[in-house]
Amino acid sequence: MSTVPFDTTEKVLVGGMIAGQAFDGASTISGLNRGCTEGNPLIGSDPSDGTIIAVKVLVAGGLLWIANLTDDHTIRKVVLGIGMITGVGAGAYNSTLECN
Repeated sequence: MSTVPFDTTEKVLVGGMIAGQAFDGASTISGLNRGCTEGNPLIGSDPSDGTIIAVKVLVAGGLLWIANLTDDHTIRKVVLGIGMITGVGAGAYNSTLECN
C-alpha cells in the first residue's frame, strides 16, 4: 500500500467515483422497479437491491484499493477517473431506458 497521501484532485476523484457508482446503483434499482432487466450476466437479470448495492460497494472499494497501491499520481487519477466515468455513464444510460 502507498504511504503517499492522495492529492486534492485525487480526493475529488474519489468523491466523483463514489457518486458515479452510487448513481449507477440507484438508476439500476429504479430501472428494475420500472420493469427493466439487468444486463450484467454476473448478477442475473433481476438482482435484489442488496446485491446491486453490494456490487457497487465492492467496485468502489476495489478501485480505491487499486488506486492506493501506487504512489504514481497519474495512475491513481486514471483508475479513479475510470470508476467515475463508467458509473456516471452507466447511470445516465440506465436513466434513459423505458421499460415495463
